[in-house]
Amino acid sequence: MSEAVPTASRVSSISAEGTHAGALSAADWALLLIAFVLMTTLAARVGPTRASALTYIEAAAALGLGVLLRGDDVAVLEVLGCAVVLAGAWFTGRAERSPEEVRPSGGGEGN
Repeated sequence: MSEAVPTASRVSSISAEGTHAGALSAADWALLLIAFVLMTTLAARVGPTRASALTYIEAAAALGLGVLLRGDDVAVLEVLGCAVVLAGAWFTGRAERSPEEVRPSGGGEGN
């Protein structure tokens, strides 16, 4: 096998810079912690279903950033795929009932 074509085990353990892919810098850990705190806060405010629907937007954001920052070419199927994903995230967010709708009737505040 040619050295120009890496094996699956080599690709999974070595990044483009030649460092171990599992190694994270302090900045990586800080950003991961910030993302975790923001996602947890969002889940507490809007509910877990709506908060997790936000993660579906990553594909569309990556596509847009690729076009804006790198000048990537975009196929029609990619745009349609992003539209389907965003519509699914929107429908997912609408499907969850608000806490007011879930509370049982009767018994007032302060019981």
